[in-house]
Amino acid sequence: TRWYGRGAADCKGNVAMHLAALRAVDNNGGTKVNLKYLIEGSEERGGEGLSQLIKDRPELFAADAILIADAGNSAVGQPTLTTSLRGGAQIGVQVDTLAAGVHSGQFGGAAPDAAKALMRAIDSLSDEYGRTVIDGVDTTAEWSGQEYSAEAFRADAQLLEGTKIMGEDDPAGATPVASMVWSRPAITVTGFTSTPVSEAVNAVPATASAQLNLRVPAGADAAAIADAICAHLRSHTPWGAHVKAEVLESNAGFATDPEKPAAALLGECLSEAYNAETAAQGMGGSIPLTTELQEAHPNAEIALYGVEEPKCTIHSANESVDPTEIENIAAAEALFLQRYS
Repeated sequence: TRWYGRGAADCKGNVAMHLAALRAVDNNGGTKVNLKYLIEGSEERGGEGLSQLIKDRPELFAADAILIADAGNSAVGQPTLTTSLRGGAQIGVQVDTLAAGVHSGQFGGAAPDAAKALMRAIDSLSDEYGRTVIDGVDTTAEWSGQEYSAEAFRADAQLLEGTKIMGEDDPAGATPVASMVWSRPAITVTGFTSTPVSEAVNAVPATASAQLNLRVPAGADAAAIADAICAHLRSHTPWGAHVKAEVLESNAGFATDPEKPAAALLGECLSEAYNAETAAQGMGGSIPLTTELQEAHPNAEIALYGVEEPKCTIHSANESVDPTEIENIAAAEALFLQRYS
């Protein structure tokens, strides 16, 4: 059974999980822990108000342990602590080749096509097997933690039959999925604009633009890598086309130690609730709030967990949550709140 709805997992499911945990604690004698609950309603719009509040009133967020439920298990029924998050950036790029679109019959073949020029520039950010390459940036790091099997990734990402995982068909050996998603920069074309298909005309495009989403591993300098991408695009745009590339925003990644006291206790509680050993893994997403809270309170332990396992397909039109995940993680959180002191 799954429950479907916008935000069913991210983050309504996690809010419901917190409420269920509080109810369980109340029904079992309460807790000696001094609790602060923060429910933030604009995360998907940047969370700017909360970020400013952390800067203006850091004392409101003072804590020994900060539990952030905006992650999830590696699979339903497999308790998981998230140990690293990617940083990231948004990059805008525009290519111009002509003063205006010109007739493809009269000029096509010699007049530089702006859409093709931008495609080639973006394509230069991948090698022939789909792995990210950026001039001046090491993109070959290997993940040393828990693996992410190709079979599990193929199912989690809902690859169509016959499609390949990036880096999979290199005759020298496939690149591990975990390295691709947790240890190396990743670039996604999140928007591309030239002439819409519905408005197609027989003209050579004069301009084209795209937005790129960059993800970088924890510890990497997202802003510096984004700048390197802009420089790469400028040097790899063909035919002398005019190119404008700029970093629109960036945020740092985050890493935490699952062996520290609060995280270790939470892992034990998760194991007890699920009757299964808790795993630790990276997560490809970014949560800038983690870094902001750590900077404001460097001695606080931050633990990441939640109900957002891969089948939830968060941010999609058919987002869903497995209600047993809400139940079990709420039980684990309730155990933690009663034992942590």
